[in-house]
Amino acid sequence: MHQSSPLVSIDVLLFRTSSNENNLPSPTCSNDGPLNKIELSLLPPTVNAQYFVCRTRTSAKGEYIFDDVPIGLYIVVSTFYSNNL
Repeated sequence: MHQSSPLVSIDVLLFRTSSNENNLPSPTCSNDGPLNKIELSLLPPTVNAQYFVCRTRTSAKGEYIFDDVPIGLYIVVSTFYSNNL
């Protein structure tokens, strides 16, 4: 059986699904700065950048956590960009 390595230091972005949820409490995020140009260019067309909430990064185990996320509908998008192919 082939065992794969965890995906380390991958950015994971959290979005609300619609503006209807803007009246709900926001998650507590330590990294909620605006999306950068690379993140914007990597978003699938079905995700609205205006609904961005926050981001986190995968750990050495390939795991990620969004702290204190209220009940609601969200879209989670993982992004990876490298100049080295």
